[in-house]
Amino acid sequence: MKIAIVGGIGTGKSTVMKIIKELGGNTILTDELNRTLLSDPKYVKLIDVNFKGVVNDNVIDKAKLKNIIFNDDVARQKLNSIAHPLIYKMIDQMTAKNGLYFVEIPLFEESSKAIVFDKICAVKASRLLRAKRVSARDNISEENALKIIDLQSKEERVYDYADYVIENDGNYDNLYLKVKDFYSQCKIG
Repeated sequence: MKIAIVGGIGTGKSTVMKIIKELGGNTILTDELNRTLLSDPKYVKLIDVNFKGVVNDNVIDKAKLKNIIFNDDVARQKLNSIAHPLIYKMIDQMTAKNGLYFVEIPLFEESSKAIVFDKICAVKASRLLRAKRVSARDNISEENALKIIDLQSKEERVYDYADYVIENDGNYDNLYLKVKDFYSQCKIG
């Protein structure tokens, strides 16, 4: 069984995944898969061809690429059309064996038609708390964090159809108990 762990930036998906892993769950982080791609020569070449000036000495300048895709919807869609199919293929290969897999998907609305999950768990937090988390984590202003959150606003539709919703506006201990309960439910069926 494949369970998507979804939610917008700053909701705490990574913390939820960390707890699931501590509980013994099989976790797949798409950010780690993306980092794997960044060192793949074929992928680097694709990025170089499609995004002039972001590859130097066969290394992708992530800051330059990030700046481009956050300021240009067409460029962001182009990058997604290159990266997402490769990431989905890796997920399919990793989950080919029977078992229970939890897959963190940051931008689920953009990718939900490309990969099939048995269940969806959405992690939710207030907009302002998310901005504070992103600001602290990425060393950016809360104002810029809110802009990123707003760019992902369509991600909030997932709360309408998710099988599970984990509220993450409290402290770590509270979140841990919620994730432990969720994980137990998933193991049962």
